[in-house]
Amino acid sequence: MFDFLLPQKCIHCYSISKSSLCDSCQSELTQPTRIARYIDGVPIYSSLVYDGVIRSTIIGMKERGLRALAVYLTEILTRNLLDLHQNLKAEFIGVPIPSNKNSRRLRGFDHLSLILPKDSPKEFCEFDPRALQVIRKVKDQQQLTLKDRQKNLVNAYDFRPRLLPRSRKYVLIDDVITTGSSIRAGIAAVRAGGGEVLAATTLAHSISANSWEPALGGLRYDTSIQ
Repeated sequence: MFDFLLPQKCIHCYSISKSSLCDSCQSELTQPTRIARYIDGVPIYSSLVYDGVIRSTIIGMKERGLRALAVYLTEILTRNLLDLHQNLKAEFIGVPIPSNKNSRRLRGFDHLSLILPKDSPKEFCEFDPRALQVIRKVKDQQQLTLKDRQKNLVNAYDFRPRLLPRSRKYVLIDDVITTGSSIRAGIAAVRAGGGEVLAATTLAHSISANSWEPALGGLRYDTSIQ
């Protein structure tokens, strides 16, 4: 009865839907595009431009607390990890970039831990959700300039792996890459702890399309940012 009086709407296009995202909007999250750029020599693979449906989905989960949206983001991350494995031909440990304590407290949950695949492809990937820890007070990155973002996270993470992998090879995981400051700090922490960062993957990227060039294998890479 309540569904009839207050039918559920898609969080992006607001059409009547049986789920949080209508079928049309869900299809926007399954585009085959893969994008790579390099930060400190590490390839960063990203699925979608941070706009439209993916932006609404990420914000809906992180800022509005709509945890049901996590299932769509998990599907994206799973595809990314499978693609990474096909390219890297290696086993690895997936390590999320950590949120600061205040952000986790305000949300009431760790958004990246929520989207990690429960049935991970254990033949080549396991997850260590707390391997990276924030060890000092940091400001909210969204409120900072590019230069301040980079300074904000210098030596902000410590690498404390809980798993004992057969090889110390890692893939960093984040939801959105903008300046790359968070991933750069994660790379530095893992390397300082003796680990090797094979790659990083994000659900979406925020960057001008003009700086991207086509590459082999359907991948794209950014030659303007190192």
